[in-house]
Amino acid sequence: MTNIATTTDLSTEIRTVTAEEIDFFDTNGWVKLDKLVSRPLADELFSHMQRVIQARAEGGTDHYVDEITPDADEAWMRSYVASTNLRESDPWIGRLATCRPLAEVAASMLQTRPLRLWSDSVFFKPRMQADGTTGPGTPWHQDYPSMPFDRAIACGIWIAAVEITPDMGSLQYLSGSHREMPLGKGATFRSPRGAVDLYPWLLDKYEMSPAFHMQPGDALVHHSLTMHFSEPNRSTTHDRWAWTSQRFDARTGYNGADNHRSDRRGLVVDEVFDHPMFPIVID
Repeated sequence: MTNIATTTDLSTEIRTVTAEEIDFFDTNGWVKLDKLVSRPLADELFSHMQRVIQARAEGGTDHYVDEITPDADEAWMRSYVASTNLRESDPWIGRLATCRPLAEVAASMLQTRPLRLWSDSVFFKPRMQADGTTGPGTPWHQDYPSMPFDRAIACGIWIAAVEITPDMGSLQYLSGSHREMPLGKGATFRSPRGAVDLYPWLLDKYEMSPAFHMQPGDALVHHSLTMHFSEPNRSTTHDRWAWTSQRFDARTGYNGADNHRSDRRGLVVDEVFDHPMFPIVID
């Protein structure tokens, strides 16, 4: 397989967005971008994702989790940290995460620049077991309340690494909910359905998007204030694999909130994220 992300120009593998797609995002707070990245690039991304996750697993060769969260004892926290910032373990993913074509997508949607890279993560949902057992769904939440940012100018680009059918738990959104204020960190809801259990009027006020059928390389982009969730993976034959990367206004100030991505990085409250982990990816 050709190592696409080590070539000099990813613009041939990642398409530009259209004016109609930008308008849709501005209205709804999310947009589906069919064939955002080429199928060969998506396939190679999947290979690198699996490689890093396997190396970071308990007993693996990559001790990233112990280095980033040395005090974490809970299995769920260790698994979560292992799924984040793959670029710290894989230069190939690092180049993809920091590439200008993906940054152009984010800048076009947010209508803001310069932007910094915040994170990249794997989102994995295992297939349903023979006895009908599924992994958990993801409750309704906004991304912004968990971010240590002094402003909500950020978005995530969620790329399907495999074919994802509607029964596999594709992201779903409340269209237009990015106009709402921050409604709290997901970790504080402590309810099965997250934000909509605390604020049921959300489901009356906003239309829910469908669960999409996505091919490798298709993407969903959403604003950091957009309410979203996903169902469990109810496929009996396929695991769900997606990779997301988030970018934010480079002028954003650090607010000091706990977050394993920014803890112990030497950041200063009310100063910008001037650190190699948060590079400016478009100016």
